[in-house]
Amino acid sequence: MMRIGLTWLLTVVSVSLFAIGLRLAEEFRFQHEELMLALPLVLLGVMLDRKWPRYHLRSRDAVSAMAAPGESARLLSGPLVVALTWFNHLLGASVGREGVGLQLGAWADQSLAKKFPTTVRQSWFSARLAIATGFAVLFGAPLAGVVFVFESLVNSKQRERIDWREGLVLLLATFLGDTAGRWLGVRHDAYSAWGGLQWTSSSAIRFFLYVAALVMLSALAAVFFTLVQRKMQLMVSRFLAAERVRGIVLLALVLLVIGVVFEMLGGRSPYPGLGLSGMGALAVFENPGLVHPLEQPLVLGFIKILLTAFFVGLGLRGGEVTPLLVSGAALAVGGIHLAYPTSSQAAELSHFALPLGATLIWSTAARRPFTGSVLAVEIFTSGFFDRDVGLALALLALVTVLAHASLLVYDQLIKKMRGVLPDGFHASLYDD
Repeated sequence: MMRIGLTWLLTVVSVSLFAIGLRLAEEFRFQHEELMLALPLVLLGVMLDRKWPRYHLRSRDAVSAMAAPGESARLLSGPLVVALTWFNHLLGASVGREGVGLQLGAWADQSLAKKFPTTVRQSWFSARLAIATGFAVLFGAPLAGVVFVFESLVNSKQRERIDWREGLVLLLATFLGDTAGRWLGVRHDAYSAWGGLQWTSSSAIRFFLYVAALVMLSALAAVFFTLVQRKMQLMVSRFLAAERVRGIVLLALVLLVIGVVFEMLGGRSPYPGLGLSGMGALAVFENPGLVHPLEQPLVLGFIKILLTAFFVGLGLRGGEVTPLLVSGAALAVGGIHLAYPTSSQAAELSHFALPLGATLIWSTAARRPFTGSVLAVEIFTSGFFDRDVGLALALLALVTVLAHASLLVYDQLIKKMRGVLPDGFHASLYDD
């Protein structure tokens, strides 16, 4: 029990410090846009990972820690992944944050493995608790953190189970972790509650066609992201293994060109730049006012997906959840404007569409449909314990159906592409 308690405490403190520092880094970058010109320096982080692979932590490693407990982590692994992610966000790389939350949870548990040896079952539970707590603190979504662990166990080959007592402790730990994180200074962006539509016979048919198109688009976006990410990983490995200097120079030039071009296109608008990987990016689409053709939500959605796949595939620390949330929200809002081009309630419809698409791409690519739907509720409503429980349950049911439908389309697309998929391609972002 001592190890479990210390793991929880270390996870809450480390993830809270990471989240607070990340917000400060992003705020500083938006005040000093010239930092984007230094974007090629993110390659230093990639080279550090390749020089000291023993300190490397990944989201996949964090999830697999639940099936391989008892392994110890190097003390510097946690601080290193935090520092590199702060650096990436400071310069404007399109990477997320959840990967570090998962990694820090696994690091906290593994760092205590040798000093506090426990039974195998207790070690398993300690790792699960750390991962769920890190997710809860970072997103302010304790229920989603618990569901993430359960879905990870279901998807794993180990088929381990959690009994009801462990489940209650896990739930309590995530809620207390979220509360403690907020007390320490972690701030989460607030969004007005999700609202419904005024239904008529014609609007119901149009809405059905809209969500069907959104499901297809989300599945295609998930396939696009996973393919580009894997292709980028293979290209980087080939360049750096064969002709290191030429590979570094080439990637640096590509990064520099992308940074300059998008800074020119975006001007002072926060979203079209390479960054805006924080949750505040979603607020851009609550009241969209972008007019440039390259700043339309549908275009921006796929641009964000491409850039995120590029940077994550390059090997930058961070993750992919938050950028994919932004991309999904952009696709959902862009679809609403196509489905209702002459509506006088465009802003209200966009506000309605935002939570429908926000988690679809990530939950599809990660094979976490239930986590995605619970996360959507916790982000876009006051949660399940608000006065309007029916609103939260309606959003939960709708996003769950859409996420499973998108995953079904995704699986069919992957099955059709078996002959052309790159080596080492995984159908999930986290599971082998």
